[in-house]
Amino acid sequence: MGANALPFVFALHMKKNLLDAGCCAAVISRMEKLNPGTQALWGSMTATEMLAHCNKVHEGLLSGATQPQSTSAKQYLLRFFVLYVLPGYPKGAKAPKRFITKGQISDAEFTDQKNAFIALMKRLAHHQAPIQLQHPYFGGLSTKQWGLSAYKHVDHHLRQFGV
Repeated sequence: MGANALPFVFALHMKKNLLDAGCCAAVISRMEKLNPGTQALWGSMTATEMLAHCNKVHEGLLSGATQPQSTSAKQYLLRFFVLYVLPGYPKGAKAPKRFITKGQISDAEFTDQKNAFIALMKRLAHHQAPIQLQHPYFGGLSTKQWGLSAYKHVDHHLRQFGV
């Protein structure tokens, strides 16, 4: 492996991961800057809807459910590109229907969603069991890849709200 490849390989190992306590603490700190009136820089979700959306995703990760781990060639390529090449998730990416929260929660529930978000971040920070779920776009992921994907997802939404 040439010297020019080393920064790229090193960067692959330094990606932020929601299965890391320090990373989760930093995410909680960013989330603490939100309030029910924080306006999105893109998209149509409110801050409360975004927290509820992230909470649904994180609850799914921690559910302990297992699914077959099949992955197509297209999913492998997409996974590599999104997890290891792109700096963040693209704006406008569509969530699976089960994770859509637009219009399903009121801003009066902001504090409950915020508290649930913090509790889920703390659980993710100390999660030890393998995550064996099928990602809707990337196919079967390793536990480490789930942590990378979860970080990129929550980072995308926090950036959506300017935090």
